[in-house]
Amino acid sequence: MDIIQNLYLANDIFVGGENAKSQWEKRLNYQQAAMTKTRLLSYFALLAMEQKVILPKQYHIISVRAYEVMQALTAWVRSDKRRFEKNNDMAKETIPLGNRLQRRNDFPVCMVVAAFSA
Repeated sequence: MDIIQNLYLANDIFVGGENAKSQWEKRLNYQQAAMTKTRLLSYFALLAMEQKVILPKQYHIISVRAYEVMQALTAWVRSDKRRFEKNNDMAKETIPLGNRLQRRNDFPVCMVVAAFSA
């Protein structure tokens, strides 16, 4: 649950305007926290399998999902870093998304969350 919470908190931070650097750093902290908790989840799953608390098949499922989350999260961090370095003054462009507007620098958290629910 903490992983998903950190992903949503990171996604809710708009990186732009006068305090773009501090907002980007705050967003990065949430992303790193989500990555750390995902690694911990994977490690605890390994321990659980070694102690025969879960089956190897269950461990495999958890580790594959954790790997997918880490890949998507790493891509998100790289994307944010490239965007921030390219333009420190982040454009405040928006694109329509359903009944609300989404900032261009939002990462589709649903992609990362979907890895857990699949």
